[in-house]
Amino acid sequence: MTDFNNFKLSKGERLCHEPSIQALFKEGESVFAHPFKLTFKRKATTDALPTQVLFSVSKRNFKLATDRNWVKRRLRELYRTHKRLFYNAEGLPALQHLAIVYVAKEKIDFNTLKKKWISVSKKIDVRC
Repeated sequence: MTDFNNFKLSKGERLCHEPSIQALFKEGESVFAHPFKLTFKRKATTDALPTQVLFSVSKRNFKLATDRNWVKRRLRELYRTHKRLFYNAEGLPALQHLAIVYVAKEKIDFNTLKKKWISVSKKIDVRC
């Protein structure tokens, strides 16, 4: 069971293992809703390990590192506060890996991002 009052994003929840990242993009499913593209890999087991997440912002769309970091901070905040949407009814994580790619070419205000984030995250069926 997961404590949904814990809004932390720990090191164990970040995806940074190169073979896992390659497998995610090679074998994973995708959902797109502007400005997000979510690529995910479902869990094969019912273990309680947390979902590992990766955040990406294109250097082509945001030339300045400060702008890319600004967007990534917003993405991390959205995931951190709404990660309960990726848990099933038993409180177990439904996804093994998740990549959140920001595809818009401009910065979008946080309230608009929040609405779009909730709509795109609900497209992933976590009941499996």
